[in-house]
Amino acid sequence: MPSPKADGTPSKRSGPKPKRPTGTPEPTAQRNFTDPESRIMVGRNGFIQACNGQAAVDGKHQIIVAHRC
Repeated sequence: MPSPKADGTPSKRSGPKPKRPTGTPEPTAQRNFTDPESRIMVGRNGFIQACNGQAAVDGKHQIIVAHRC
């Protein structure tokens, strides 16, 4: 981000203008509407739709107290 001038107004950005998305997805783009948090990951038998699960456990009582996918 460009630094502001002495009077507080922002200075002009140098370099080429950023490219804006066209609004259409690329032909190779993929989306999972059932579970948007899951991703395509590499498994033993190739690519699979999966998520990296997280769990918080109470070690003293040996129970799961929170989880997140």
